[in-house]
Amino acid sequence: MRTFDKLASVKGLSRLEVRILTNIARRDKSKRPSQLLASIQLYDRLVNKAVDREWIVDDDLACLEAARQKLLRINRVWDGHERRNFERAKCTFEIQTTIVTKDAIDEELKTAYTESDEKFLNALRSLVEGRHPEITRILDLSAGGLGLLAQDKEQFNTDDYIGFSEGADRLPFSLASLYGRVLDVERMQDPGQSIVHIAFLPYEAEIRKQVIQIVYETAVSDEGGDKKKAAPKKKKKKAAKKKPATRAPSDNDPTA
Repeated sequence: MRTFDKLASVKGLSRLEVRILTNIARRDKSKRPSQLLASIQLYDRLVNKAVDREWIVDDDLACLEAARQKLLRINRVWDGHERRNFERAKCTFEIQTTIVTKDAIDEELKTAYTESDEKFLNALRSLVEGRHPEITRILDLSAGGLGLLAQDKEQFNTDDYIGFSEGADRLPFSLASLYGRVLDVERMQDPGQSIVHIAFLPYEAEIRKQVIQIVYETAVSDEGGDKKKAAPKKKKKKAAKKKPATRAPSDNDPTA
């Protein structure tokens, strides 16, 4: 695992992120665990496998989403066009989001905390309820987090917390108990817009199953659509024109 550890250090992963990924690689019996950090497709496949087989706990999902964002930033520069290459599941829903700054939660608690502490969740819930939400749109979704398209007023900042609620669109899963932490803010080329990458805080296993189901169904649907687009159209064979039959000259034909 020396190569894995060196590569993880170069890519800026934390010790906790490395420990979780090492555990996944060992349980999967990967022959070359370093490839997990070199291929985002392999990373997604193994993390989804770990979720399905319950190799990880809810608290690990936020760490894995944070690690994924680091790998993406190292492997390729984010911009408005390349973003689409890394989406987990392309979907679009209008929702409402409420921002709670890290400073606000620190001031509320005034003590050390972890994101799974009941006192932290109660404080976050209370702060979200006391603030005005704004309309945003989900662009991509995974069991570990989502990407939001939002008006860029510099209101989103790394490590701030987000509360979610339904907007104009009805979602196939409940947002009421979901909260997230901002991992990265990507300023778009279009003025006044940004894409906000958010990791979910630990949430209910039943809702996670619903999210995974949506991701799976969307991926299958997209794959089917791509195959239809890629299928070459068969050219219709043109029917050969029949040549007029040659008449035998008659005895009365003056040209005969």
